[in-house]
Amino acid sequence: MKLDRITSNPNRMNGQPSIRNLRLTVRRVIELLAIYPNREELRQEFPELEDEDIQQALIFVSSYLGDRIIELPNRYELVSLSQFYLNPTFPKKFSYLLHSLKVTIT
Repeated sequence: MKLDRITSNPNRMNGQPSIRNLRLTVRRVIELLAIYPNREELRQEFPELEDEDIQQALIFVSSYLGDRIIELPNRYELVSLSQFYLNPTFPKKFSYLLHSLKVTIT
């Protein structure tokens, strides 16, 4: 597939790959896909962004991701969460997450 919507101009956005010479980088498009899981909301906020732009941004980014094999250890270590949970510096967000997942700390 020809990536004719991905442009790079050294005088615009520091030469970062952009969508159709807009001030919208490929990186920002990928971030927006994560922020707006609903494409309709994304279209409302960025009406200049078209489906073909998104598709080509995904293809462009995936071309830079090579297949890698990551060796994982053959063993694992069981860690008690209670040592973290009882710590006063334990992040409240994580406490809330554990509570919402109904994780019991023993």
